[in-house]
Parts: sequence; C-alpha cells; structure tokens
Amino acid sequence: MGFIKRLVLVLVTLVVVLILVAGYLGFVPVLSKAFGSNKPRDLGVAHSVEAGFKGATAMNLPVSAADLEKIAKNSDLAKSFNGELSDVEASSLVLLRQTDIDNFPVYLTTFKFNPDNTAEAAGMIRVANVGAFLRSTGVSKQDADTVVSTLKLVQDAPFYLKGKVAITNNRVNLDVSQVELGRLPLPASLLEPNKGAVESYVGNALGMNGFQVKTFAISNGKAKLEGTRPLKSIGPWVKTLRLN
Repeated sequence: MGFIKRLVLVLVTLVVVLILVAGYLGFVPVLSKAFGSNKPRDLGVAHSVEAGFKGATAMNLPVSAADLEKIAKNSDLAKSFNGELSDVEASSLVLLRQTDIDNFPVYLTTFKFNPDNTAEAAGMIRVANVGAFLRSTGVSKQDADTVVSTLKLVQDAPFYLKGKVAITNNRVNLDVSQVELGRLPLPASLLEPNKGAVESYVGNALGMNGFQVKTFAISNGKAKLEGTRPLKSIGPWVKTLRLN
C-alpha cells in the first residue's frame, strides 16, 4: 500500500469511528441535493496533475523513466522520504493515487493546511468499500463486519474534518475540533472514548505494513514528512505513472 494511503488512513479511521458511534445513537444523515449534502465541502483547494507530480517528487516517488532506471539499479533510493507538501500537492497526489488502491473508501478528497497548524479534510465516503479497506489495514474480519453492520448510511456521504494530527516514530496524536457527516455537525467529543484506540490502530497499521514515519506534522501551511517505506509500497504509484 502507498504511503499517501497511510496518511489518509488517519482521517478515514476518524470518519469510520464517528459513523459507528453515530449509528449506535440512531444518527442517519439524509442526503439532499437541495441542501448540497451529496457533495463534499469546498475547501478552496484546486487539484491538478502538475501539482500531483510535484508532490510525488517531494515524497521521493519516481516521476520519469530515468527515475525508475535508477531505482532498478539501487532499490534503496526509493525507500525513504523527507519533504514537504502543500495542500494543493497533497490533494492532487491523493486524487492521482485513488484509482490504483483497492477498496479505497474515500474519493474527491481535498486537504487544506492552515497557518495555525490545523488541517482540514473533505471528501466522500464510499460506504461499500469501508469493510474491505479496514480488513486490508489489519482490522479483524469480525470487527470490520461489526462496523459495516452498524453503519446506517446506505449510500455514499460527504465528510468534513478539522483538527491537528502529528506522527512521531509511528506514534499518532490526534486532536479533532470539528466533524461533519452528510453536512450535519457531530460533537468532536464523540471521538474521545475511542481516541486512544484510533491512534494505536493507525500506528500499528503503519508498522505492520513496513512504514516507519519519523515525522508527520502540519507547519506553516505545509505537511512535513520524513520516514522510510517498503519498496513494494511504490508499486501502485509506478502503475499510475505508466498510465499518465
């Protein structure tokens, strides 16, 4: 699995947990074109192929035949990353990656990195993929099935998150300040009882799949990332590169 997928996992996990809690509370968002609730919130961040490839370069992903040739001669060249992403680059890179990741549970995803070091994320949840995605990231079939059976969303729904997230040596720290599902606000306090479990789940998923994230932090309007990844994780990106 790609590194960007692991970053999105933090946000996706928050969404899934909140849907689960909301399901137990009987919360059922009703999507309505009239209220614009069948579309993600517009964060004012544009996507572009150019920005996506710029983000790939920042994350030490190959972007040319010459890069692939170098990796073929020395695979260690592709196993580390140390760079910065703007919100446009992160959003565009995720958009490019979504088509090559099996059971990816979100789409039309956009990120915004704010001057106060908070981050925002908006997009659509692909409800049908949630269970398979959770299983692919280390959640037991029983737990994944429990989430799916508890979901009361019967169709794809928009989500919005705002808060702070940081990772140091695969230890995740989350501070969520605002959450919306189907354009309806949910108290961020709903996450508190599950906060530790979510942080552990993401950290364990990173390690289980061979990722060592030394640093992930939002600072001065950019995401700063440093760490190592398994060589196989760039496979889906190489597939994307060949299709563009």
